[in-house]
Amino acid sequence: MRRLRRLVIVAAAMAMALTSIGAPVGAAGAGKLAVINGFPGMAIDICINNREYKTGLRYGQTLFRTLPGGFKTLKVYKRDARTCRGQLLAKKSFGFPGGSDQTIVVSRFGPRIVTFDNDLSPAVAATPAATPVSIWFWRNASDIGAVSLDVDLDGPTPAPLAPAVDPVWAKGDQYLSGFPIGTALAVVTTVFSLADTTTLLGEPDARLVKDLYRYEWILIGSSPSNARLVAIVRPIPPLP
Repeated sequence: MRRLRRLVIVAAAMAMALTSIGAPVGAAGAGKLAVINGFPGMAIDICINNREYKTGLRYGQTLFRTLPGGFKTLKVYKRDARTCRGQLLAKKSFGFPGGSDQTIVVSRFGPRIVTFDNDLSPAVAATPAATPVSIWFWRNASDIGAVSLDVDLDGPTPAPLAPAVDPVWAKGDQYLSGFPIGTALAVVTTVFSLADTTTLLGEPDARLVKDLYRYEWILIGSSPSNARLVAIVRPIPPLP
């Protein structure tokens, strides 16, 4: 019987709201897409509508592209010298209206393609009107099993990163928050197994939250030994 390993992630944050994966909101123009290789030990080729956008994307790396709006078919292959050929690892067709902003993670086990919609409106609504903000996402795209996330508010005891006490996160869950400009946060992200209290990941990162930037912290991996946090930091357009 496979023994379940429970992980805890400790990070700096403020009050947050649990969100689920949603569909992109349509708008005119192009959209933004980020594709992360969350398949341990596998280099992959990324093809969209039969065009190869990246070959040999390594575990933990991210492909960034701006694409015209329209229906997309994403195919992920094991690295191959041929173009959009070889062993097909995953495939997904989806609508991608202009103005979309999505982060996709390719994982080892099913569902192999996990899509996160980078909708900023919940975080904006939680901040005072006309207050510049930065946006923070915490996301689980791993195949490790049940994970628990706690948030360190620079206090003596970390608080669970969810409404319920010690919540269990499933693959595809995410958390979202907005921070006013100039908020100083000492970000300390630690992943460890409660089975033996061995630290698996420790990534202290003290930074001043920047105005109008989006931060994504995404847990990937298929076991505690290859677990990894991928960080994506990008500017966002001015918010209404």
